[in-house]
Amino acid sequence: MTLRNLMLTASLLSLVTVGFAQKGTLTKVPEKTVDANPKGYVEYLPPGFDDSGAKKYPVLYWLHGLNDAGMGTSSSLDKILNVQVCQWLKTHNTDFIVLVPQDPSGYWSGNASITNFITWATDHYKAVIEPGQQHLAGLSAGGYAIRDMIVANSDVYKSFSTFTLMSTNLTAAVSKVQQIVDNKQYVWIHQGEDDVMPNLVADVANFHTALYKLDATRTRLTVYRDLGHEAWECVYNAQGMNTAQVTGAINGAPYYQWAKNDPDGDWFEWMKACGKKPLNATAPNVLRLSAMPGVTKSTVGTAVGRIVSNGARPTTFSLPAGISDNAKFSIKGDQLVVGKGLEPGTYTVTIEAKNSAGDFRQEFTIILAEGGVVGIEGGERLGLLVHPNPVQGNTLYITAVQDPLRIDGAEVVSTTGARRTVPITSIPAKNEVIIAFDDIPAGTYILRLLKSGMVVLQHRLVRY
Repeated sequence: MTLRNLMLTASLLSLVTVGFAQKGTLTKVPEKTVDANPKGYVEYLPPGFDDSGAKKYPVLYWLHGLNDAGMGTSSSLDKILNVQVCQWLKTHNTDFIVLVPQDPSGYWSGNASITNFITWATDHYKAVIEPGQQHLAGLSAGGYAIRDMIVANSDVYKSFSTFTLMSTNLTAAVSKVQQIVDNKQYVWIHQGEDDVMPNLVADVANFHTALYKLDATRTRLTVYRDLGHEAWECVYNAQGMNTAQVTGAINGAPYYQWAKNDPDGDWFEWMKACGKKPLNATAPNVLRLSAMPGVTKSTVGTAVGRIVSNGARPTTFSLPAGISDNAKFSIKGDQLVVGKGLEPGTYTVTIEAKNSAGDFRQEFTIILAEGGVVGIEGGERLGLLVHPNPVQGNTLYITAVQDPLRIDGAEVVSTTGARRTVPITSIPAKNEVIIAFDDIPAGTYILRLLKSGMVVLQHRLVRY
């Protein structure tokens, strides 16, 4: 019996399907109604879904939190149908098959509870699932289920490419970080700064730090300011890009700054890029250098910024010999660091990213200030026009050519490390911000644009 026939049989059993024009479909599948499914779940199938087996799809398992527990009946499945990722999928598309099982206890009753469902689903959807594109996300108690799987290190667990944990204590898995590397897996942790025990930032930071020290490319920790346990609401809809985040590093392991110029585009693209068999594997063609925040001395070993690229994982970064100022810097993991004692000034580096599909080089300008290191990102990559540059008068314009402009503050940093806030005026009708430079003397500067205290753009400019 084909998957489509099974779905039609399920419909005759009074399963409820939510469909919408040019969108995918969401179907409630109560427990024991299709091929003896061991848990009730909500199924999302992408637009134009092909069940013939000619096309393979990535699969995402989404594990709910304690409040959405239920027996997997048609009525109890409404709890998960009408919240979080399922609610979002009613009006948005993804090319993933998304499966959202429901757990009676809400605690997922240890490792076996979810692995039994995954084993069943792997067989049921075997004609259409790409085995190298299996992904697992869990919030709160659902994240604990993932943590238990990491600890157990079963064959089912090893088949997954990525784990996205949200608002979950990971202390029990700190000693297991080596197997993430051994299994060629990736982790992205999302956490609210104001979450409370037992889900404090400190309860995930140790896991992140331990894994980062083994392989910096395998882990991301994003912490949102002014959010508590509900941090998962930033993930599936990419709202994390627009949310103020904690900056800095923990014992050398930096927080991951999720920004609108992220090379992966969104969370779904990150998962696919990290698949054991990347879909449409591509070579890198975008690189981003995120400046390390705060003021640090421009001495040997100082981290200038964290390097991120798009394209299939794993990716390695290097500084090709004989190009610009590359010999003055080095790369450790995913960080660009000062390689030699340098004087304050402007330097140019060319970073190469390489994966199984090819390689790509991108040039960056670095300003080393007295007492500080500032990495530079071009505004053009964010769809912003910074003009005129050089600034000859007293007014600078920031114009967004695509997305709405979200800026509520600005500052300039001189080559001596001096910082000064500059006044801004928003012109929503033109999707533009005007910055006054009345008291800024001639020189070279870094312009930093801010949203809720977070740096969203750094751009080099010259004042005549």
